Amino acid sequence: MRAGGTAVTAVAVAVLAAGCAAHGSIDSAAGPPSSATPTSSGTCQQSPTVTATDNGRTVCVTAGGTVLVSLKAVGDSMWNGVEVDNDALVRDPHPKIRVPQGETDASFVAKHAGTVKLSAARPLCPSSSNGPMRCAALEQLTVTVEVR
Repeated sequence: MRAGGTAVTAVAVAVLAAGCAAHGSIDSAAGPPSSATPTSSGTCQQSPTVTATDNGRTVCVTAGGTVLVSLKAVGDSMWNGVEVDNDALVRDPHPKIRVPQGETDASFVAKHAGTVKLSAARPLCPSSSNGPMRCAALEQLTVTVEVR
C-alpha cells in the first residue's frame, strides 16, 4: 500500500506543478508595451517606464531622470515591492503617480551614473490553494538600469 500512496503523491505533485506553471506567465502580466529603450540603441531617456515585458533587458536613464515601474497583477497575484541594489537609483519620496487598483508601481530618481539591478517578484499560483499542498512558485522580474 505504501508504494501506491507514493505514486499518488508523485502524481498530485506533478499536477499541482503543471497547474501553477499554467496559471500565469510573463505574457499575461505584461500590460502595455514598455516605453523603456534598451541601451543597444545608444540613447538614454529622461523618464522611461519599466513593465514586466522588460524582464531580462537593460534600459538607460539620464542622471536626474525618473524611472517609473508599472507592474500589473494577474488575477489576485500582485507583485511585491520593487527593489534596487544600489543608490544610483533612489525611491522618489514624492512620486507623481496614481496607482490603479491591481498594480504595483514605483518611481525612482536617477541620482548618479551607475548600473542598478531592479527586481520584483509575484506568486504564480492562486492564493486560494486548497488542502495541505502549497505552491511557492514565483515569477521574478529583473531589469538592469544604466544611469548615464
